[in-house]
Amino acid sequence: MAKVKVFTSKILIIFFFFSTFFAVIPSDVQAAASMYFSPSSKTVTKDTNLVVAIRVNSESTQINFAQANVTYPADKFSFVNVSYTGSKLSLKAEETIKSGSINLGRSLSGGDPKISGDFLFATLTFKAWATGTADLKFASGSIIVEPLSNPPFSRDILNGNWSNGTYTIKAASSTAPGGGSTPAGSTGTTSTSTSTTAKKDSTAPKISGVQVSGIGFNTATISWKTNERATSVLEYGQTKKLVFISFDTKLKTDHKIVIPKNRLTTGTRYNYKISSKDAAGNSASTKQTSFKTKGYSVKLRVLDLAGNPLGGAKITLAPGFDTSVADKNGVALFVGTAPGKHAVTIEIGDQKLAEEITVEEIKDPAKTQEFVLKIAAVAIEQGVDVTSFIPLLALVAIAILVITGGWMGRNYLLSHRRMDGGSGSGDLSPTPKNKPEKPADKETHYVNLDGLSGSSKPANPQATNKPESPNPVGQTIVPRGEKDLLAKNPNKGSDTK
Repeated sequence: MAKVKVFTSKILIIFFFFSTFFAVIPSDVQAAASMYFSPSSKTVTKDTNLVVAIRVNSESTQINFAQANVTYPADKFSFVNVSYTGSKLSLKAEETIKSGSINLGRSLSGGDPKISGDFLFATLTFKAWATGTADLKFASGSIIVEPLSNPPFSRDILNGNWSNGTYTIKAASSTAPGGGSTPAGSTGTTSTSTSTTAKKDSTAPKISGVQVSGIGFNTATISWKTNERATSVLEYGQTKKLVFISFDTKLKTDHKIVIPKNRLTTGTRYNYKISSKDAAGNSASTKQTSFKTKGYSVKLRVLDLAGNPLGGAKITLAPGFDTSVADKNGVALFVGTAPGKHAVTIEIGDQKLAEEITVEEIKDPAKTQEFVLKIAAVAIEQGVDVTSFIPLLALVAIAILVITGGWMGRNYLLSHRRMDGGSGSGDLSPTPKNKPEKPADKETHYVNLDGLSGSSKPANPQATNKPESPNPVGQTIVPRGEKDLLAKNPNKGSDTK
């Protein structure tokens, strides 16, 4: 029992020690950072703009980067633009704008001190297209980053602590003929004078003279005319899904929209369409067409692995799918090329090869960027493709192998037949006269059964000059074949005698 008490007291002492130790260690508590829209709610009228600020609050924690991923209902709002005026984060890390989503990343430049507190991140402008309720929401990937001096060197202090916004879009109030608003339920005034009812305008304006001018590396201006006073609306984007809009609500017949510089990218094709609405609400629009901003000049030289130019090669750059044909020096020129990575497809005859280049954003856009591509291609001369002869060459090689194999097999069989001593009808070569091992059955020996010395008679009468084989006294001479029989059956000699 005493041992149990001692053990229990030791456990309590250890528990008290560790409890005190962890209590005095300062805990690493993250700041209560947040991200929100300002205003978070508002009522706007259809066909008017909604301006919303994205704000960041890091409390007392110093940060150097923030990412805001925003979603919006594309059936209620149309994105107009984003502004960074007044933002404390000076560098653009990401700006990806699609229909229904906006991803913005901002950071400090290398020499800027870290910032903290509540500050402006960016300002968004939308146009309200339809009545109803619309929500602006932050999406996953939104973060506020605190730099650290030790691994992992940074951490997210937002942790999903954001506030979304809800906005109401109402219909525009009706307007009485001649201007002014007519309150609901109003009956107007009675007049004894004769009045005429104005004929309602149901004809849409006619659009003409559409032009794209002032095209630069990130600039363009769209202009057109209408046959009556109307608004000016331009929708545009890099795909057929037009995600940007610029407009002017003033009624006019000469229309001009200058696209903001931060909306266009160098060397990129944009689809667009324009529309105009008159005072009666009749609207007209054009079909989608496109323009391309100015880009960089690129010079590609295509060589084989031996350094020979591949003239006549068809070269395609993607995205954009611009195509050029290399001259006799293997050189192809491209203009209006966007910066960034490009896949290069090279077609030579039936061959199709792929490479990749990176076009840099340089200060002097007029400077040509040069690239040399060495590829493993089969040379083509005078319009003849060497690869077309490969099947014929393969047949010739197979025929040579078959003939060589038959000849070697024939020699192999002949050599083995000679070694076996055969001279059948298949042996095409005569047997040498001085063959080392001549068969012994060409000469027959006769046996003297009385024990006298025997004599040998040649089996071939013409072989008279051969010396007689010696016959030692007392040795029985028998044919070679019978010798083996006598060895197996000793009584055979006595039977023969």
